[in-house]
Amino acid sequence: MWGGTLLVREEFPTMNATYLPCSKGSYGNELRNILPRDIVLCDWNDTDQQSGFPSLSALQMEGLRFVTATRGKAEMIINFNS
Repeated sequence: MWGGTLLVREEFPTMNATYLPCSKGSYGNELRNILPRDIVLCDWNDTDQQSGFPSLSALQMEGLRFVTATRGKAEMIINFNS
């Protein structure tokens, strides 16, 4: 399942809004809390140059399984997958 549909901009204000398509009142934490824990999410970021990705920490802390997917510059790939 695409992880971006479960990330609300208001929850992750430091992340690039391109990867946070949902706005307040959409999905977000409320939906993540009721998902079966055997679903595997794909947290996709393909051009963001930030040094941290708080979505990964949130998914992990909430007990959700996920894979990371990216492409682009080596620095961003390293930041996203570390």
